[in-house]
Amino acid sequence: MEVYYDGGVVVQQESFKILLDPRRIPSFKPDVVVISHAHRDHYNLKVLRSFPEVPKIMSHATRHLIDKRKILKNVIEVSPGDQVDFHNFSTKVYNAGHVLGSLQVELVIGNKRVVFTGDFNLQARIILRPAEIIKSDILIIEATYGHPRYKFPSRVSVYRQILELIKNNLEEATIFGRHLGTAQELTALLAFSKIGVLPIVHPYIAKVNKIYEMYGENLGTYRVYQYEKSSNNGPVIMPLTGKIMRREPNSQSVVCTGWAAGIGKRNYVPLSSHADFEQIIQYIIESSAEKIYTVYGFSDFLANFLKHEYGIDAESIQ
Repeated sequence: MEVYYDGGVVVQQESFKILLDPRRIPSFKPDVVVISHAHRDHYNLKVLRSFPEVPKIMSHATRHLIDKRKILKNVIEVSPGDQVDFHNFSTKVYNAGHVLGSLQVELVIGNKRVVFTGDFNLQARIILRPAEIIKSDILIIEATYGHPRYKFPSRVSVYRQILELIKNNLEEATIFGRHLGTAQELTALLAFSKIGVLPIVHPYIAKVNKIYEMYGENLGTYRVYQYEKSSNNGPVIMPLTGKIMRREPNSQSVVCTGWAAGIGKRNYVPLSSHADFEQIIQYIIESSAEKIYTVYGFSDFLANFLKHEYGIDAESIQ
């Protein structure tokens, strides 16, 4: 069995190839494609459309988020706990606790269990259920925050920090978070808090909120941002972009991202839907995997750390 990167993560057994989270067209035709979740750094519609006859596995919610009109061909929609059997292998999916519809993927190939975590989160939050740790022989794990500097405080502590930062500027506060994942957590936090005013969400975030609610997530009561400024009296939740990250936030702004753990500025809060370094290490140890492949983020550092600190057979794939 081989695990490597070619447009996405590839698991190959002899000539049979499974392509996980493709971002670009690979150098081969995959036999099966799996999409872990709907963040755009984990899928590419052009790639998916390039293989109309190839089975594509994703959750119902992920399909709704990336292909609402159901243009893609041969999509197999699944829920956590579902198993799909193919001639060469079987796959079972589990909740990843990252964003709505995010999945971990277990591939049973011969006598080996291969688990691909995708992005995951083990911490309990105000929305979604945390991921469970899946036992495996071979583990492919995301390393977005796979460095010791990225240690996130408890959720209660982070929630308290956000509310403290905005409580003195309730009518003018702006909170930035990733439009899929963090923004919904912020919506629920502010809606269920005792700040005394309804949160306001950007229209783009409101569309994603509605999909969360369709799938049973209670985000509380909120209003949608109106471009006439006079009607926006209350804390506003806006999409976090690279441009926002590059500028210094004013006193009324709060930036919510896991990268805040490495920035150390007052208005940056380490609220993330990803696992931090300690969660990643916990997952690896409890998975009992004999071989670890790290991917994305600090994949090189994490693989070396595992080899030198724990004596684990670990390899980075890029």
